[in-house]
Amino acid sequence: MRRILPFALLFLSAACGRMPRVHYYDFSLEAPARAAGSAAGVLWVQPFTSLPAGDQDRMVYRDSAWEIQFDAYRRWIAPPPDLLRERLVEYLRGSSRYAAVVTTPPRQEPFSVLAVQLLRFDETIAAEGRQAVTRLWFELSDERGALLRSGYIEGSAEITGADAGGLVEGMRASASWAFAQLLEKL
Repeated sequence: MRRILPFALLFLSAACGRMPRVHYYDFSLEAPARAAGSAAGVLWVQPFTSLPAGDQDRMVYRDSAWEIQFDAYRRWIAPPPDLLRERLVEYLRGSSRYAAVVTTPPRQEPFSVLAVQLLRFDETIAAEGRQAVTRLWFELSDERGALLRSGYIEGSAEITGADAGGLVEGMRASASWAFAQLLEKL
């Protein structure tokens, strides 16, 4: 019996379950309506900054007003500041609002500089349902650093369904709504 017990325990521990797999997610945005009229100059979109909790690839959720939590098994393909900057650049290029949208300092003048701080990109769980939230602070300045405009932008969307597809679609919709508001303010 003593010889069988270690093998039985080993077998039971191996059969109890596997390590859950980590899943990675991405999304794309539809291009906005093309701007009418002539395009403005060049827009340099600087790398996004974020609060420390938002600078990692794990998905973030809130089930209370004061606590954030991280999903250990669902992740973005890149940290949200990098992912959202890439999506915003694609979105702005699709709008034709600017003659060029660049991610490195332009060599010609005039140009505008867009700095964005990502404040939230998370799922909020409340009694009334699940919401995807994208909140940004933006500052638009000219090539000399003079502030042209700034402000908060927030997009939110309902998350439907219990699967990851519903969550990613909600996050995509909240980012799309935030980018549409930002485009109006630029």
